[in-house]
Amino acid sequence: MSMSSETSQPQAPAAAIDREEYVGTGYGWLAFAWITLVTAGTFTIVEGIVALQKESYYDPSAVYVIVDLSVWGWIILALGVLELVAAVFIVVRPVPGRWIGLGAAGAGALGQLLFVQAYPFWTLAVFSMLLLVVYALAVHGDLRPADRLR
Repeated sequence: MSMSSETSQPQAPAAAIDREEYVGTGYGWLAFAWITLVTAGTFTIVEGIVALQKESYYDPSAVYVIVDLSVWGWIILALGVLELVAAVFIVVRPVPGRWIGLGAAGAGALGQLLFVQAYPFWTLAVFSMLLLVVYALAVHGDLRPADRLR
């Protein structure tokens, strides 16, 4: 049988997305929070591994708060893992994920701020991203799809 002799049924047009239905719902902020937690968590894990494996990468004259660079490497690595776990919880369990995400982003931002001596511009960039995640989850984190779109 040739392709031209096969009959094809006409496809029904896809339902149009009503953009007005999503305006002001905060779904964009939640998507931003999730993507940023994944990105910042990955960057933070890499930052922690580099602090553990290659201390010469960071500023050798830096004075760290409380402990040395290798301990900060473990702390930063743990915070990065916590951020990735929080990102998973935001998708899988949105209600507790909001609070876990707020805690992870807040702790990650504090950790980055205390680690600023090691690599100032990079840590300030990650710090500011995590503050935006805190805003997104604090203001728009109460979304339940069925309730929000009615």
